[in-house]
Amino acid sequence: MKFPATAAATSNLFPMEILLMIFGWFNAATMGRAARACKLFHVCAQESSVWKSLCQRKLGRGAISFNNKDKTFKDWKSLYIKELHFFKFRAGSRYAVMYQRRCDYMYVSGQCPLKNTSDSKFTRVSLQKKGFKIQELVCSENTITCLDTKGGIWVWGKNKKGSLGVPKTQPRAFVEIFLPQVIVQIASSCQHNAFVSSAGDCYVWGSDECRVGCLGLGDSSKAVRIVSKPTLVETNAKFSSVSCGNHFTLAITQDCRDVYGWGLNDNGQLCTGDYENQWVPKRSLFSTKDDDITTIEQACVGLGFTLILSSGGLVYGCGKNAFGVLGKQLIIDSRNCFPHQLEAICDIQKIATGYFHCLALPRNGVGCIVWGNTSNFFDCKDSIYSPLVRVLQDEGGQTIVDIASGTHQCFLTLSNNGVRGLGLNFQGQMGFSSPKHALVRISSSKE
Repeated sequence: MKFPATAAATSNLFPMEILLMIFGWFNAATMGRAARACKLFHVCAQESSVWKSLCQRKLGRGAISFNNKDKTFKDWKSLYIKELHFFKFRAGSRYAVMYQRRCDYMYVSGQCPLKNTSDSKFTRVSLQKKGFKIQELVCSENTITCLDTKGGIWVWGKNKKGSLGVPKTQPRAFVEIFLPQVIVQIASSCQHNAFVSSAGDCYVWGSDECRVGCLGLGDSSKAVRIVSKPTLVETNAKFSSVSCGNHFTLAITQDCRDVYGWGLNDNGQLCTGDYENQWVPKRSLFSTKDDDITTIEQACVGLGFTLILSSGGLVYGCGKNAFGVLGKQLIIDSRNCFPHQLEAICDIQKIATGYFHCLALPRNGVGCIVWGNTSNFFDCKDSIYSPLVRVLQDEGGQTIVDIASGTHQCFLTLSNNGVRGLGLNFQGQMGFSSPKHALVRISSSKE
């Protein structure tokens, strides 16, 4: 069969309705190639019904309506591109995980809790037999915690100090955590885990052996060292998200106006105006109650410090200024228990933190800002001692759409769905065999 060479001939051969139905069968890559063939195909590739079909294949046929109450996605196309298409990264100290939302598989590298050996290549792990798809995923040193699309929790790895949320009799397991409420957000650290339900309640489990209150379950006389099952944190506040740090926890309220913290506060990382450990949730000094426009978008935690991103694109910090993670205005290694705005870091859409480094993604997606201890990223000795702000950019000129950070690594997702990694690679967690101080393309074992 000889195919028509012009859009007019194509429209005569295939009515618009038939073309849209055919485009609805394509995946995103095929649609992109077809859109370059002629103007008519380009118009078809922009139709909302085509992108709705793509989303429904990911979300399931039950997703016949588009819920956009929070105005995050303006149409089906933006939902697919920003939420369902690109790879996301999570990393522990010795491994990394690459996944896509609404998929029943993931890629792992390094010394992962799923296996006893180290692998310097991202290898695929199927979850099809378990019968769930990934909505969100977080990593700690010994465990991987997954939130599925139905609001359920799955945890696998080593059951060290109650980290799996099951009795100690199961030293290593892959378990589902059964809860009376639907879960909407999860967080994990080396010591403990936390998650937020659809009702705004916060549940925790894990270890508080240092007795600093990271579980938020009571004062020093009542605190328990190990909690092996999810336990409700008693507070009047309702939360939308939670973050777990090194022996401390932060949670953002449902109205995105306040931050509550509990646990270790020796460096002022809870932003409460003092350096006292908190055994129950306490409201931080960072609040936007007096501002009708600004809300709290994100709270990220590092090793003894906290960063908070406002809806205005500004970044605030508190805690220990190790390697200049809190900016140039403060003395290196000083501590600060009050919210402090980082200068020269503005118009930001997302932040991420490692042990002693920070990442910020500008709203225009051009480059990624890095500061703190960047000695693992650049061959430059002065970056170890001064809070230099550097910009990572892809050599191919692709826009950066997402960022993630490990303890000593960073990962960038590009607009063409490519992935770049940078940082320590002593366990092969970056997905390549040799350590490099370069922005390296990451690929799976399938490629």
